[in-house]
Amino acid sequence: MAGDPLNIYVVYKRPRDFPGIEFLVRRWEVNIPKDVLYAGDSLDEARALIPRGSVRLERSPTDDPCILETWL
Repeated sequence: MAGDPLNIYVVYKRPRDFPGIEFLVRRWEVNIPKDVLYAGDSLDEARALIPRGSVRLERSPTDDPCILETWL
């Protein structure tokens, strides 16, 4: 069945792979990381980059500590 991929938006705080970046939003498609990156100076700025209508998931205790939240 063809259709749009499922996008997941993960908000990171101080990710190790981007030193000096305070907040980062990374878009994933079906567990495949994409090179689409957004950076903001505040959590509110980072959240503003996530498309409206997305749903926030609670973080899992097994998530990397820098992952704050995930959005579908």
